[in-house]
Amino acid sequence: MRRVEISMDAVFRTDAHESVEVCPRCDLERGRGAQRCACGHRFDRMTRSFLTLSWTPAAIDVQFPAECPHCGAPPTRTVTIDCVQHVGLSSGSLDGTARIVLRVPVCKRMLAPLWLYFLRLVLAAVFIVSLPLVGVALMSGHSLAIAVPLALAVVYGVARYHARWIRFSRFDHRHFCFKIRRDTYALALAVLNRGKLI
Repeated sequence: MRRVEISMDAVFRTDAHESVEVCPRCDLERGRGAQRCACGHRFDRMTRSFLTLSWTPAAIDVQFPAECPHCGAPPTRTVTIDCVQHVGLSSGSLDGTARIVLRVPVCKRMLAPLWLYFLRLVLAAVFIVSLPLVGVALMSGHSLAIAVPLALAVVYGVARYHARWIRFSRFDHRHFCFKIRRDTYALALAVLNRGKLI
């Protein structure tokens, strides 16, 4: 999976091979270790010390490409992706976490994460119920019984493969990070948001 980072305090020029940081004011490439651009813009970073007890998540308006992350088809609906991070007790939640939810345009063939969770529950229930039966069948010498849990794992793996084409993996005080399976979609997301492709 490719990673895409979208920052509040840095912009990048990205192509299929590399991401280069550029000045947000004049679009000139930042030199190695340069603290200031020729136009006068300072390349400052939003800092957060190691012992910070609470912090505010980045406020980034992510623009998603007008294509499905699964197959590149024109989107017909949206699905939600979310991420939860610990940000400190001042976040307003009892456990000190913040949750960011984003809506991603997808085609009708891409499974919604809700179906994946439902499938996981059903397969777990079937696996738990069939486990004693598989044990009895194996003790009786029926080696075919191992096919039941293996088939359940394959069904779940195929469903997960079709549902997890884009994942919101983490965020902090200055950027969002996504994991994307399709390279062309990752590149399009990075270019559209002037992010960094890793």
